[in-house]
Amino acid sequence: MPGESSELIIDASSVDFSSVYDLVITATTESRVIELDAQLSLISGDFSDLAVLSPAPGESGVEIVTTFTWVEDTDANSYTFEMSNNPNFTTGSILVYEEGLTEEAYTIEQPLDRNTVYFWRITGINRCGDSFTTPISAFAAEALTCKDYVENETPVSLPSSGTPTTILESVIVANGQVSDVNVTLLKGTHTNVKDLRVSLKAPSGKTVSLFDKRCAGSTSFNVGFDSDSPADIQCPMLNSAKYKPEGDLSEMVGEELLGTWELVIEDLVSGDGGKVDEYILNICSNVNLGLAPILEKNNALAIAPNSAE
Repeated sequence: MPGESSELIIDASSVDFSSVYDLVITATTESRVIELDAQLSLISGDFSDLAVLSPAPGESGVEIVTTFTWVEDTDANSYTFEMSNNPNFTTGSILVYEEGLTEEAYTIEQPLDRNTVYFWRITGINRCGDSFTTPISAFAAEALTCKDYVENETPVSLPSSGTPTTILESVIVANGQVSDVNVTLLKGTHTNVKDLRVSLKAPSGKTVSLFDKRCAGSTSFNVGFDSDSPADIQCPMLNSAKYKPEGDLSEMVGEELLGTWELVIEDLVSGDGGKVDEYILNICSNVNLGLAPILEKNNALAIAPNSAE
């Protein structure tokens, strides 16, 4: 009847995904037909596609600056990212809380602490306010370890015949990426240290010069090399002084730890010889310990009063 309102009921209970539908609403009277174009936007609350991707649950050796990724859910209009050092996400334990994210990735601003277990989760939210939070996922950040590799078969002869190349090998069987390399100690004697060219060679073949034809007239060396040292090489190289090498040992950062590291000593002048008495190579690396974190939730067990069990 004219002036009265009409009610249109649409049953969308069988629709399990979000979509926009074009509608044509037709009103018919005895004298005319009226059509009204409209759009119906249905928002589903099904977040079954939402899941964490990387770091994967139980993953270890995660880089300290990392990007978190998750599976897109078409029913989510935005996401909330949370990271904690407590699996219960208690007050004060949440380290990162970022809401309103519209991409399926988030890069943390502050580096993770090495050798630490973290917990993270994602909440998907749609325009109707419905939400779903993924199960808590645990991961372990990479562990930084430094180790001395000592040449035990000393002294090592530096022959005087011809112009020989002597190689001292450090065989490393651990996996990881190098974060720092230093020659802690190189000690020995030679008829003329200026005859020597000494370098460090990584398993990949990358080579960094330590010193090259230095200290004429010196007959011994007792020295270390560190690219972070403020001191350039001074002669004689004695008293276990730490010098900046001629090359840059930081070029070794990112190299694979696994393999044979070589100290290469070239004697460029025939007729002079000597020996290496001590050699210590120190390498720091981000080692994957292979220890997947375990997520444990301890729920209180309710026991009835006066129970015998």
